[in-house]
Amino acid sequence: MIAQAGAETSMWFNENESLQWAPAKMWTMFCGTIPAFAFVIMYEQSQRGTESEKQEFFKSLEDALFVFYKEYSKKVAPLRECVPNAAERSKVCDMYNVDDDINMGMDTILGIIFPGRLHQYQSDLAASIASASVHAPFEYAAMRLAADLTGVPTPKSLVGQSAEELGILAYGDAIIPLIEFGNAYTQNRP
Repeated sequence: MIAQAGAETSMWFNENESLQWAPAKMWTMFCGTIPAFAFVIMYEQSQRGTESEKQEFFKSLEDALFVFYKEYSKKVAPLRECVPNAAERSKVCDMYNVDDDINMGMDTILGIIFPGRLHQYQSDLAASIASASVHAPFEYAAMRLAADLTGVPTPKSLVGQSAEELGILAYGDAIIPLIEFGNAYTQNRP
């Protein structure tokens, strides 16, 4: 289901002007899996049994995602396109001691940015759930995903911010597939 959420996200972002480079569809699909995985972690924390059962479940999902990323990420992509946010991109550059005008394996890039994005999406989901003014639990995570994909800088916390105020024009392309994923997952969870 998480991979499907990524595919749906990619479909919604298909027409976005900033995502028209060669393997952008695949990259968008990969990035769309991260907030979906963050949602599953948060949801299952309150639904699954013991701590060891939860950890085993999360590890199995992580392993499946790793296989998915490896299987579908044989292509290289321009780092600047994959990670348009300069601060996040510099982490990748620093890790490999390269300039940001390099082409890299998408799985390599994802391996570096995944932990930070996962943590940030979990924080965004928690903030959305805790906020009485937010209409959907994915609101802040969708804002962040759209910003991450299109290079719009965002503050650490999105609480009290709107996509419009921050200039995140692609917000609708992110919120719809994430809401659909959340509904499908809660109704058909494994």
